Amino acid sequence: MHEAEPYGHLRLNGHDVGIDALGRMMGTPAKQLRQYLDELEAAGVFSRTSTGTIYSRRMVRDEALRAKRADGGHLSLQNPAVPRKKDVGKDTIKDTFQPSIPPSLQGSPSSSSSSSSSSSTSKKKEEMPPAVAVEFDEYWSIAPMRNGKRLGKSEAARKFSALSVEDRKHVLLAAKHYAESKQVKDGIGIMDPHRFLRKGKDEPWRDWIEPEQAPPTNGHGQSLTCTKRIQGHDDRFLRPCGQPASPESRPNEPRCPEHLRAVPQLQQVTHAAQ
Repeated sequence: MHEAEPYGHLRLNGHDVGIDALGRMMGTPAKQLRQYLDELEAAGVFSRTSTGTIYSRRMVRDEALRAKRADGGHLSLQNPAVPRKKDVGKDTIKDTFQPSIPPSLQGSPSSSSSSSSSSSTSKKKEEMPPAVAVEFDEYWSIAPMRNGKRLGKSEAARKFSALSVEDRKHVLLAAKHYAESKQVKDGIGIMDPHRFLRKGKDEPWRDWIEPEQAPPTNGHGQSLTCTKRIQGHDDRFLRPCGQPASPESRPNEPRCPEHLRAVPQLQQVTHAAQ
């Protein structure tokens, strides 16, 4: 019926397929085949034309819909609002690649994706003033790698270019201190460059404007400085206090006398330990 003319009718070479011919095609006795056909017709599985030809209503309906859509598609070419095909003479894949990319890489999905990513980063850098682009290159080279990679360059470029002149200087200094920290050298929780520039109430890079304090080797004394962070006018904690730590403060959390008094329970714990 799929190959018949008209489509969906039980015909072969322009003639209805009789019971005997259909039985030979299916390897079924004519008597048994008539029983099967009667059951299918009673269940409404197929219908018959006025001349008795068996046909599938669904197949006929699908063919009519296909023909209607084909006619509609042909007529739509007369509508000027319908988009036309692109110029088939242009090799869009080949013309997309830069001349510096070897022909052997053209058409590769991975190389295309890489080219698109590099192009996006380059575009971001082109939008930066030259001085900012130089500073960002310095920041990108200083930022520590995580698992041997630096990820999120385009996002990092966007965040870096949004910083003020003063903040960009602080970021470069903070990135240097962060890269030299014991935390990074031990590979503990290394932040990607774009996450290091995360905005919000707690901006990670501000924690590293001051160099990392070396842990005490033999107790602790006045040489240590208070690590309590100073709160700014906008409720951001800008930097550590930096005042000499009190001998009564904890070795792993040194506090100056002023900030130590602000935490009375800390004094109690310290005295109890002594």
